[in-house]
Amino acid sequence: DQLFAMTVGDEVGFGLENQGLPPEQVRVRVQEALRRVGLAGMEAMGIHQLSGGQRQRLALAAVLVTEPQLVILDEPVSQMNPQGVRDFLDLLCELNQRDGLSILLIEHRVNELAPYFDRLAVMQAGQLVYDGVLDDAWQALAGRTSWGCASRRW
Repeated sequence: DQLFAMTVGDEVGFGLENQGLPPEQVRVRVQEALRRVGLAGMEAMGIHQLSGGQRQRLALAAVLVTEPQLVILDEPVSQMNPQGVRDFLDLLCELNQRDGLSILLIEHRVNELAPYFDRLAVMQAGQLVYDGVLDDAWQALAGRTSWGCASRRW
């Protein structure tokens, strides 16, 4: 919902252009960011022609083009179908493993996403109530109905 440019290339290149990078460098970095998220060759495509999953990848490319060390995502798969969720999470895992990108993902759908992550942090009322390996979380949090953790299926 926060995409604003007319084309895919303009959306991804916006931040770099505002930093004053030369047009050729912007073009190269935009192409690389789009390749990394599976949108290579779509620079001239209108953003309104993209599917929901492609828009999520576009938003991620617009961040990746700035070469961050950490990406924080707030419920990035909330509007995706199950296949789109798997594809996007596979992409995040690839970026983490291949490129060493650190990813902090905030999400309510813990069961669906659990296979993709080895660590879980749970917050309740602004307090960290669990931070550790995913396999230990289920037992540590079981029965905590006030935290929405009545069973393994939150």
